[in-house]
Amino acid sequence: MVAAAYEPHFFQAMADEQEAMVWLSRGMERLRRNRSLILVDREKLLVLARVNQAGSLYDSLRRISDRKISYAMFSHSDAPMPDMSEELEVQRFEFDLRQNREIDLQKPVSIPANMTRKVRQDCAARFRILI
Repeated sequence: MVAAAYEPHFFQAMADEQEAMVWLSRGMERLRRNRSLILVDREKLLVLARVNQAGSLYDSLRRISDRKISYAMFSHSDAPMPDMSEELEVQRFEFDLRQNREIDLQKPVSIPANMTRKVRQDCAARFRILI
């Protein structure tokens, strides 16, 4: 049921956290009574499943304000959760901030062609931009 509601990019982004996906599938029902569910809580990683409601991202950021975020990902399901009217929101925060000198700016970056195409299509549709 989770797989049908999310784009493949979500699963690619979470591929390194298979255990979190197991916790999500086992605990999604708990989101009927609770606003959030902790999927991973480690020194350098926090993954939350939340009911997608106004202010949910702000609430999470307020709770982790003392930690320096190096990467953040926010995903929303394309459909409401089972027996609910709200969508699922998954928030991933990484806390592995590095100094500029530690980052290899010469390392080639590969962006999949299908992702580039989708971003261009979305920009063109949403912002009437020709790319």
